[in-house]
Amino acid sequence: MKIKAGINKFIYVISVLVVLAAYPVLGLAAEGDCGYEGGISSGEAINKLYDYQEILLVTGKPVVVKGTLSVKKNLKDTTETWTYVYTNLRNEEEGITLNRTISYEVTITTKSNGQIQKQVSLRGIPYENIRVGNTTYILRRYNFSKSTIVDVKSIAQYFAGEFVGQKTYTVTGGTGTSTGTVTVSTTGKVFGYNQHWSNAESQIIDYVVSGTREGASWTGTMKTGVSLTTSKKLYYEENKPNEISFEGGYVQRQNNLSVLQYEGEFPELDTRGMPTDFLIRPKGTLKFDTSPIVTRLVVPTLEHLKGHWSEDDARILYSLEVFKGSSEDFRPNDYMTRAELAKAIILAGRLLSDEEAAAAELSPEERRRAGAGGRNNEEVQIFEDVPLDHPYYVYIKEVHERKIMQGVSLKQFWPESTVTRAQAVTLLVRALGFENRAPSPTAVTPFRDNDDIPSWSRNAVYVAEKIGLVKGDTYGNMNPSKPMTKGEVAALLNRTINYMRQDIAKDYRENIILY
Repeated sequence: MKIKAGINKFIYVISVLVVLAAYPVLGLAAEGDCGYEGGISSGEAINKLYDYQEILLVTGKPVVVKGTLSVKKNLKDTTETWTYVYTNLRNEEEGITLNRTISYEVTITTKSNGQIQKQVSLRGIPYENIRVGNTTYILRRYNFSKSTIVDVKSIAQYFAGEFVGQKTYTVTGGTGTSTGTVTVSTTGKVFGYNQHWSNAESQIIDYVVSGTREGASWTGTMKTGVSLTTSKKLYYEENKPNEISFEGGYVQRQNNLSVLQYEGEFPELDTRGMPTDFLIRPKGTLKFDTSPIVTRLVVPTLEHLKGHWSEDDARILYSLEVFKGSSEDFRPNDYMTRAELAKAIILAGRLLSDEEAAAAELSPEERRRAGAGGRNNEEVQIFEDVPLDHPYYVYIKEVHERKIMQGVSLKQFWPESTVTRAQAVTLLVRALGFENRAPSPTAVTPFRDNDDIPSWSRNAVYVAEKIGLVKGDTYGNMNPSKPMTKGEVAALLNRTINYMRQDIAKDYRENIILY
């Protein structure tokens, strides 16, 4: 029995780690970069010092303190440890200094549907010391609990959670004698996502702050909205000199933007810290907008596309290396095959590391010698018409394993078949994980030929139209059964990448911040 239990535990741990390893390649900001103290950070890199600021409430009114925050995350088996060190947070005008160290233990559980549950609790005894002039606030008790569910999709992972906390402080004067207590209770909701082109974490936090002093008591409330987003945007830069081999190219700029808005109601306290009959209603905004990280992209040669309507889309996708190979081979009026679309989706979502993407272009023997056979380092022929030496084998294997594209039967993929508009749109919505966001059971799209859209595709088309991935022709038709040309796929993929890098981040920011 002990041996069997040990084997089961081993299999369970491996299954969790495999799911974690399947996460998309992420940007620099990550879940928890702002902490859970109601503050915001610059979110520039894990295990480094961030610039940080938060709203301190223990004095009976919101006061901004600024300093640095370090975040360290370690994973062992199915447990993560998050350690937050807040160093030398200050407000010189109010004479405030704050130092704090908190460690959390995160238990990771993979559920039967593939979702991941993270249960967060305090690890050890937190340290916090707050000085306001000659007054010291000593943390005597801290209760905290947080639970998050992570939904892992092909291109992105989405998470939502809640947390509750309560801190109780003893307030001492310059003589070291107790002058009262302060309790800060928090209830928070967390939403976010991670993918290559952008990621976000948003928090909505409600505070209730209660204080006692010399037999008198007071209570205040505050609501905050916190948003940290990282996005990668493209800009075209023309070269100034004439004597240069190329006119210009695209530059990618990654920015981190953190915003905190707060609004509250507190009794006004007199100089002795006693409540008066007057109320104050403070509100304000804090913001970090970090310096961009700049990456110059490759410059393709697309002279044969001059004047073609798909020129800009193709140029962007070749610059991003979503389309690979000789750009001279890109014929925008040729039909896109299923194999070519499989490759484009994998590269557009950055679902392979740079090393894996390079290995995908090698022969089976070269991949074997490089140890690049996939996550299990084994290559197995999945479809009869996609042998191991097929030039798109790795990409077809990836879309199949990630449940983005399936075969036309159990044994046939039909890699050279064309792709219809309905099929392409459905695949991209499925990769984003939005296939269930349409009204059930079958949505009605705004297209004139709605009845011609296959029932298996209509919900995906509905979602794609809502988020701006697909548009109708001049007559308002979607033309679901029309085979897609490479130029049309380029436009669809470019709109999808633009959505991932900008629109979804905007949604997480503007629907959370208290505009």
